[in-house]
Amino acid sequence: MKQLSKLIFLIFTLVILITTISIPPSLQASGLKPGVKTSPPPTEISILGFFDPIFKYLDQGDSNTLDRGNENAEIDVSTIAKQTVASIGVNIYLEKWTGSEWVQIGSSTVSASNKMIMSGYAIFRITTGYYYRARTVHWVNHNGTYEQGERYTNTILAR
Repeated sequence: MKQLSKLIFLIFTLVILITTISIPPSLQASGLKPGVKTSPPPTEISILGFFDPIFKYLDQGDSNTLDRGNENAEIDVSTIAKQTVASIGVNIYLEKWTGSEWVQIGSSTVSASNKMIMSGYAIFRITTGYYYRARTVHWVNHNGTYEQGERYTNTILAR
């Protein structure tokens, strides 16, 4: 019976030792996956943007974040007006998760003139191991009226 107890203790000790050796100390303390530099951002249960239904010209907008590899993120955008307008576009604000908050790290604008539908994209440099998203402000300007609506894209982990 004593030998069985010793054997169980030895196996238990061996399993603990192997687990401790095979997981780097930095990951043991933080619980992060290999290559990930921050904890993931919290899941937000909220409206991811707003377009006022009483707008005269601005109808809707959409945006999406893609990891294009080689430390590049692509933000695809589209803005739709209710009719052809003098100018239509979107301001793109790339945000990076620090582990505790979203911070803006870049921006770009995509626009067109005399269109009803505008689509385009912007490419940003990103760093592997961090989470990113974009805040996009879709707008139209026509006959002295400026209208805008906001969206947040999906979150990506740069690989």
